[in-house]
Amino acid sequence: MKKQVTILGGKILGLYAAIKCIDLGYEVSIIDKSGVLGNLNYTNYQFFNKNHKFYISLLNKFDIQYTSHTKERIDKIFDIFSYIIQKSKLMPNRNLYTQSFEIFCKMLLLPYEYEILKNYLFEYECIFSNMSAMDFISIYINDIVMYKEYYELHDNINILINKMIKYLTDKGAKFILNTEIKNIQYFNNNKANLISTTKNYICDILIITISNENLHHYKIFNKDHLRLLDSVSLFNVKDNNLYNIVYKTATINNDINIQTNLLDHLHIVYPIQKYNNIHLWKIGTNNIIIREKIRNISPFIFICSESFSKNPFFINYSFESFENILPNITRLSYS
Repeated sequence: MKKQVTILGGKILGLYAAIKCIDLGYEVSIIDKSGVLGNLNYTNYQFFNKNHKFYISLLNKFDIQYTSHTKERIDKIFDIFSYIIQKSKLMPNRNLYTQSFEIFCKMLLLPYEYEILKNYLFEYECIFSNMSAMDFISIYINDIVMYKEYYELHDNINILINKMIKYLTDKGAKFILNTEIKNIQYFNNNKANLISTTKNYICDILIITISNENLHHYKIFNKDHLRLLDSVSLFNVKDNNLYNIVYKTATINNDINIQTNLLDHLHIVYPIQKYNNIHLWKIGTNNIIIREKIRNISPFIFICSESFSKNPFFINYSFESFENILPNITRLSYS
């Protein structure tokens, strides 16, 4: 008998999880409190590099078109970052986790170097002052320095979402929309009971893709669980189109490289357009350990919210958060 998988949250991560599960032979239902599937509250799908294998695999599966996007580095910024990276290798990891990237730069750089960095990154001050040096360095090494070949999505993202929905529909997935889950309970010790205002939904496996803030509504999580979930904080990034910020900054600095390319401007690839809120790991948090603990909160309830991805700036890492729990899900099939 096929195991019943219910996915709470119908944004693109929920659709991704549903496709993976339905391809493995599970009966899949998606529950979402809105009437719209695949809704995106971020735009970090636009740029990606060759290391983003889960996103690229999804795009290829549905024949979504993307083009090569080569970025040129700004040498003075690159040199500063290279110096920071080299110095970080001489420091204990604890020091890197327990101070913000902003403070770390102030400590390492000469005043004029710090001013150069600050002038280029001033629009992102709330990010750098609230991200640990370790988290920033990890993102920089894994997604910028080592992988210079980037891609840009050519097709509209809604083409991908519509194809994902059609695929799930054709495979027999159930969509339960306009349904708000008020609480989650354990049922007979090895099932989950989802309680809405009108009906209960019982499943063998529950996959939760909703935000950290919404997770706090459910009494199934005890104080220890909530402490884990509180390892991230929600920050507001200025509500502007960052391409316009780039162009405005380019005019001020008379720098053609900046005007040409958002990626060149930052030399760190934070492709955020109209991005209002973002989850960052709290300074002092070793997110590798915390993410592992969150994955093991329950033997049949799995959290893969984008709130807890190791890198919040690219959609690939939201998908990776699901891929990391997939082995635990498949093991349940044999238990």
